[in-house]
Formats: sequence, C-alpha cells, structure tokens
Amino acid sequence: MSDIVTTTRLRDAEGALQADFVKAVRQAIDNGDKAALRDLADGLHDADLADLLENLSAPQRLWLVETIGKDFNPA
Repeated sequence: MSDIVTTTRLRDAEGALQADFVKAVRQAIDNGDKAALRDLADGLHDADLADLLENLSAPQRLWLVETIGKDFNPA
C-alpha cells in the first residue's frame, strides 16, 4: 500500500478523505502512473473508493476504474 496511506490517516477529523491522498491520486492519474495509482487504491474499502471517485473529474474517474480493472467492484 502507498506510503501516503500507511503514514497518514486516510480520513480527516470530519470524515472526508485527506486532501493529500486525493492529490496523490490525481497526480498519479495526470502522470499516467498506473503502478502508483494501483498502489494508492490497493486495499481501499469500497466506501473509501466511492468517496475517492466523487473527488475526481469524470475523465479521472474513468482512468481510475480502467486502471483498477477487474479489482473494481461497481456495487
């Protein structure tokens, strides 16, 4: 799992995803870094993944889902 996930809490005091985590995901997408993106998304709870998708633009969401591939649970 990514260092950002293991060294910081995933959610802030209000329960939202940490801004640094969302930023790291966006950077991985913008850089086309599928390995980093898989590492960041690895082991995320379905609810966390859903919240992450809400924080991304439509093209970023598509890239994330395509990168995760068979590990993406659409439910």
